Amino acid sequence: MSNLLYKYLDVNGAIMMLHYSNLMYANATMFNDPFDCHPSLIDFSNVPVDALRGWPADVIEDIESNRHTNYRNDLWICSLSKVYSSILMWSYYNKHEGVCIGLNMDKVANCIDVRYGMMVTPYGRDVQYRDVVNKPNYYIDQEDFFNYQVYTKAKAWEHEQEVRLFIYKPSPMFMSLLPFQHDKNEFDQKEIRTFVRLSAECFESIYLGVKIDKERKEKIVQLAKTLNPDIKVYQMNIDPQSFNVIEKQEMSYTLSDYIELFSNLHTNKQQGKKAPHKAIMLISVIELIASRHIHSNHIEFTEELESCFSKNWKRYVVESFIFKPKAGTPFWHLNSEPFWQLIPFEGGYERIIELQKGNPYSPSTIRKNIKYAVIDNNLYELLQDESNQATLRDILINSIK
Repeated sequence: MSNLLYKYLDVNGAIMMLHYSNLMYANATMFNDPFDCHPSLIDFSNVPVDALRGWPADVIEDIESNRHTNYRNDLWICSLSKVYSSILMWSYYNKHEGVCIGLNMDKVANCIDVRYGMMVTPYGRDVQYRDVVNKPNYYIDQEDFFNYQVYTKAKAWEHEQEVRLFIYKPSPMFMSLLPFQHDKNEFDQKEIRTFVRLSAECFESIYLGVKIDKERKEKIVQLAKTLNPDIKVYQMNIDPQSFNVIEKQEMSYTLSDYIELFSNLHTNKQQGKKAPHKAIMLISVIELIASRHIHSNHIEFTEELESCFSKNWKRYVVESFIFKPKAGTPFWHLNSEPFWQLIPFEGGYERIIELQKGNPYSPSTIRKNIKYAVIDNNLYELLQDESNQATLRDILINSIK
């Protein structure tokens, strides 16, 4: 099995998964396929004489069938897929407006242990698609009936190419209601989900539906890049040559793309003038990269960066009665640009949201909570060239005028 598997989600599900950095398991009785993990997949009839032990055949049949009914009731499953480009799967999830998250299963396996339940599977196992008429005989066939029940589905679902993980009798400490369920007065215990906490490196890639809303796309990409700056981002597109959807990797900007982005920074306006803070911060970063004081695409909020920002403010802004030269403001707000992502010491995107409720711009707050900002590796590589440095610096200087 490939070490990459995929989770199809609607937009809200993707936001929740990235926000909390977890993997959700649902009770086996809650799936839309009525045959899923159902005891009827197994033939409990025709009880042989040596299995009766003095009981009527229908009693033995009920006992064994009920045993597997209980297995189903106590089973929580996470469904993944081997493919990210199934046109049917994309149709199921918000009619191509959803998201598909690629998971590194070697990393995921490291996050799953026996604390989550009586029995867990750290690695997934392929679902087997069969005709229901081919039921194994419970008393004669040499079959692992528990796994048969968990990993057998009708051939009608074969297009899903599903791989499953399960938790049997999960620990209550890892179970939670979904947000919309908190308002319900009554609910079935089986509606409660189980959540496995994942590390950032589990999230290898993210695929965005053909018809995904632009604003939601931006939020999801920011969530993903804050969680794992190295995550690969793909936009799904219609294949003009066939009835398929194909992916195109995003965030692989060229110099002309950065010229466009730097020319149109998202800035605040006061008295008809654009705030120069972001431009001055980027000019300062370029200078420190050129002088080899910044030697990776990780931009720390250092005193040296603050000093360079102050110097460039005096040089390019001179006197301003509208804007004040506070370096923390652009360092934080550049997070709204697609090439700049703040990485907190802990808490991921949730920590960013929490800090935004207060005053996150002070140098002490940034140094305490933000490990560094990550700029696109493509941008960092382009800035190793002096002519590229000059081109982008001039764009930023002209934007201040």
